[in-house]
Amino acid sequence: MDSMSPVHKALALAQRQGGVVTRAQLGDVRVGRRTIERFVSDGVWQRLDRSTVLTTPSRPSWDAYLWNAYLDDDCAVYGRTAAYLLGLDDDQSLPVQIAIDRSRRATKRVNAIYRRIDLTARQFRSLSGLRCVGLEDTVLDLCNEGTPHDVVAWITAVGQRRLTTPEKLLLALHRRPRIRHRALIEAVIREAAGGVHSVLEYQYADRVERPHGLPSGTPQAHPATESGAVDKWYEEYGLVVELDGLKWHTESFRDRARDNANTRSGQSSLRYGSRELFGDACGVAREVGGLLLQRTWPGPFISCPSCP
Repeated sequence: MDSMSPVHKALALAQRQGGVVTRAQLGDVRVGRRTIERFVSDGVWQRLDRSTVLTTPSRPSWDAYLWNAYLDDDCAVYGRTAAYLLGLDDDQSLPVQIAIDRSRRATKRVNAIYRRIDLTARQFRSLSGLRCVGLEDTVLDLCNEGTPHDVVAWITAVGQRRLTTPEKLLLALHRRPRIRHRALIEAVIREAAGGVHSVLEYQYADRVERPHGLPSGTPQAHPATESGAVDKWYEEYGLVVELDGLKWHTESFRDRARDNANTRSGQSSLRYGSRELFGDACGVAREVGGLLLQRTWPGPFISCPSCP
């Protein structure tokens, strides 16, 4: 015989749902309206929405808002919220994002955004009782809703964290007949399969090497130096190119140490950041190409349509 009181049953359920229960769930465990009103008026519980209750007097947590948005609807965690649960994003951003089928309408919830999408075109994972859009489809959803720069950032991020493979991303892409940036997404996935590990590496290959006819340096290579892996290595010509994202701008001491280690091993080092690659890719290409030509690269250097 079940000896738990209705309130204790409600609290046990809420513990699995970020502290949140619906009025329907409370009715299922025989917690009546008067009991709910008494707990709310005493400040023990609080209303989150018209049909949901938070079973704690504390400020609602991110988990509480997530479960509050998720309950009562045939839905799935989506977008940036799914990216966080899947380990692709580190931010618990609000509002939480929930997907429902295009044929449905969502109940409006506080701190929640609903996307009406074709759920049949996606695969899903179960995470702590939540139905979540799968990793590959989440990456594609974020690319579909973002800018071309976001496409590069999300695909390289999932590669850096080793959460999936380019092959699985391509399979997911082929299941999605309608998606923005399709050609770019496929190109970046294939670049990732070849070893591109960051937005800057992709931009370097796409804006510096290819349009100017430069040879393709080996990404994330390990020349015989003390500096570890380098972003681009032109082994035949003894040239290393390092690419610095914004988060490295304050680490000039480490940068100098890496460059000095490359020099001691007989390699020449060039270093570029976001400003150069996005603001003067042609100038970067001329500098790299000029040094390669000095080091027996046969060329020719090609002036692209953007070159001055």
